Amino acid sequence: MITRSKFVFPNTTEEYEGHLSPSQVTEFLACGQCYYLNRVRKLPKPLSINLPIGSAIHKAVEQARLDAATFHRLGTQPLPADEVAASWFDQEVSQPSDPESGTEIMEVDLGSRFDSLGKAKDLVVSLALYVVPHILKLDSERGKLAATEFNLLQLPSPWPFKVEGRMDALYVDWLADATKPELATLSSDLKTSSKQEPPDEFTAIAQSMYRQFWISRGLSMAILADVAAKTTKPSLATYSLNTDDYGQQLTYQTVLDVAEDISAGRFRPRPNWRCSYLHGFNEFQAAARGFDE
Repeated sequence: MITRSKFVFPNTTEEYEGHLSPSQVTEFLACGQCYYLNRVRKLPKPLSINLPIGSAIHKAVEQARLDAATFHRLGTQPLPADEVAASWFDQEVSQPSDPESGTEIMEVDLGSRFDSLGKAKDLVVSLALYVVPHILKLDSERGKLAATEFNLLQLPSPWPFKVEGRMDALYVDWLADATKPELATLSSDLKTSSKQEPPDEFTAIAQSMYRQFWISRGLSMAILADVAAKTTKPSLATYSLNTDDYGQQLTYQTVLDVAEDISAGRFRPRPNWRCSYLHGFNEFQAAARGFDE
C-alpha cells in the first residue's frame, strides 16, 4: 500500500525529483547504513578491484557490439577487445570518485588475489579476449539485437517515482522491428564472478526490477545472465531468471519499501562482508594467549 505522496532520494534536488536504480536498491538491502554513508554522507571509501574489472569487461563487450553493427553498415574495422578493456580499466582505477554516488575513492582495494594493479589488468585483458567473441556469438543466436545499454528512463516507471537503470542488451524476435527495443522479448546482462555460479539474490532482484517495466505494459520479458568467471581458465555460462507472480510482486513491494525507508531516513546497519564502512559494533580479535593445545 502506497501512503507517501512524495519520495525523497539522495539525488533529489529542488529542480529534480530524484530517482532510484537497481544498484541503489540492492546496496540499501545489503546494508542501509553503508548506503547512507556512501550516498548521503559521501564518506570516502576504498574501491574494490572487482568493480573496475567488471566495468572494463562490460565496456569491451559494449564496444564490440557497436563495432559489429558499424562493420555491417560501413565495413569499418572493430577496436581490439583487449585494448578497449585495458584502457577502460586504467580509467576506472584512476578515477577520484564513484561516478554514481560521487563518493571520494581513497584507494583501490586489491583484495587477496592480486598483489598489483598490473596483475589485475592482465586478467582483464585475457578475460576480454575470451568473453567478447563468445558474447557476439550468443548475440547472433538470440534474435535481433535491438539495443545495448538501454536506459530505463526511456520507459514510464511502474513505481510512483523514477527508476533509472541500464540493460546490457535487448533482443526482439527475428520478424520484429529491431528499431523498437521497447518491444523486446529477451534481455541479457553480463556479470563477472570469482567462480562459475548463478548470480546472487541481489542480481535477481535487480533483474526483476527491469522485468517489471515490461510487465506493467502487459508484455513478457525473459531475463538471461551471462556470467564470466574470473578463474585461471575463464568460462562463460548463461543462466535464466526463474520468475513467478509471487516473486515479481515481492520485488515490486520490496522496491516500494526501500523507497519509503530512504525517504523516511531509516538506514539500518546490516554488517556483512559487503560493507565498505565500519559501523561501531563490538568485534572479536585474536586472543593474545589462546587455550591450551
